[in-house]
Amino acid sequence: MRVALGLSPVRTSAGRRAQVSCGSSIGSDKKLIVVGGGAAGYFAAITAKREARSGDLDVCIVEQGKSLEKVRISGGGRCNVTNVEAEPLSLSSHYPRGHKELRGAFFREFSTADTFEWFESRGVPLKVEKDGRIFPQSDSSSSVIDCLQREARELDVELIEGRAVTQVNRVGENFDVVVKGEDRPMNSELLLLATGSSRTGWRIASGLGHTIV
Repeated sequence: MRVALGLSPVRTSAGRRAQVSCGSSIGSDKKLIVVGGGAAGYFAAITAKREARSGDLDVCIVEQGKSLEKVRISGGGRCNVTNVEAEPLSLSSHYPRGHKELRGAFFREFSTADTFEWFESRGVPLKVEKDGRIFPQSDSSSSVIDCLQREARELDVELIEGRAVTQVNRVGENFDVVVKGEDRPMNSELLLLATGSSRTGWRIASGLGHTIV
């Protein structure tokens, strides 16, 4: 089952009553729907598009509210990007509610140093504060938001805002993604849940046969 559970001007369908769709490119081999338009959802969409072996992957983010809203308000509006501590075990000690997850495989694949390099190589210089937190030098979350949106736009990632995913069903090898207010579901070969702590994501994952622990 190809579904991943994440930790929540791109083309947008926000506010439209027309039938939503994901990936309209003729001849495209696969489609990926990312449920959740936060930092995790954007980064997953961008990475999937870049890592696809060919250009034949349509990627669509579906966000029930306004995308990247938590990024906008994080760190008092400055956006706490990451922490200078690069060792996963030491880093996890600063996050008592999520320390077990931080000690998993993720930081062996994409470390704090990788995060630093990713943003700086895309024109977002970062700074380290005395307490080890890392912020954009601009002291504005808009620098991070603009970067993620620009990267998604350049890769032709589609964004649908203001639409809630209410259900996901398996249909053969594909997924039917039911969007509130729409007559027909969106269909894709690939699905990624980036809904954070939202119980909607947990419910969808459970409905697809996953066990939430």
